[in-house]
Amino acid sequence: MDIQIPFNMNYFFNDVLREVPESTEQMELGVQYLIDQFEKSSGMHKARIAGLLGVYSRILSFYNDGKYYLKRAISLYEEYGNELSAFVNKIRLAHIFHWKKRFEEAVELFESLREQALINPKYSKYLDFIYQHYGKCLLDQGKCSGALVQFNMALALREKKGNEDLIVSTAKAIELCERLMRY
Repeated sequence: MDIQIPFNMNYFFNDVLREVPESTEQMELGVQYLIDQFEKSSGMHKARIAGLLGVYSRILSFYNDGKYYLKRAISLYEEYGNELSAFVNKIRLAHIFHWKKRFEEAVELFESLREQALINPKYSKYLDFIYQHYGKCLLDQGKCSGALVQFNMALALREKKGNEDLIVSTAKAIELCERLMRY
């Protein structure tokens, strides 16, 4: 079941590779709408809404709410035996730790998820996202050379996938990283 949100939930990436809402007010209304839907929902639908709430809460800098909903999504997906969706939401949770500047927790989770994706083929299709977001986490810590390694790993995988939007996103990350390394 696709979730229709009657508000503008679109975002763009700023100069430091962070998502920014096109309309903060609209996204906040959308989050409230999703909270209402979450409370009325059950099962996998509830888990999916929780995951979306985690993402949009992070974008709006409501980190504690985002963490709460992502942990709920992970718990629900694990309860229903959907390990892949639980894994995706763990990537999102690592992203929240990163944005909260809880770098040690973020790095630990990104590294754990990366190892799982390298070992288990069912998670490998998300390896490029792990490399990309881990790279952003390292970049925000000023670890440009480590970030560049992660971005190049992401780019290689994304070029194989052939998704132009993802390739462009990673190319911008590499460009930012290289620019910061020059100064």
